[in-house]
Amino acid sequence: MARLEIPASTVAAGTVLQHVSRLTYRGTPPYFSKDKKCRYDDPLKVFGILYLGFDLNTSVMESVFHEHQWSRGARTISTIQVAQRMVRIIGVKDDLRLAHITADGIMAPVLGLNLSQLLSRRYGHT
Repeated sequence: MARLEIPASTVAAGTVLQHVSRLTYRGTPPYFSKDKKCRYDDPLKVFGILYLGFDLNTSVMESVFHEHQWSRGARTISTIQVAQRMVRIIGVKDDLRLAHITADGIMAPVLGLNLSQLLSRRYGHT
């Protein structure tokens, strides 16, 4: 049986990405977490992860709303929580070549995961 390759996706040089973090981190470099607390963190804690988005909505969802329990009601954030955060703008200097794990036909046969597992709150899957 032929081995499936994960296709590449490129983020072009000059692309602007965004990251939302707490104001307490102002003046510090973006943090590449090795804490193994978030769903895409390296389970061996060897390499760090920095969550970035192509737009502010995605960045807010990844940095703020991932902590919320969705079953408890609407997605809301207080003005106090907003005031405690900042947006960092990250410019891509060179083309980034990334693994496109959400490409058609990749999740199940290559990663052994289905969409439900990838979207789950159970970090063991992701």
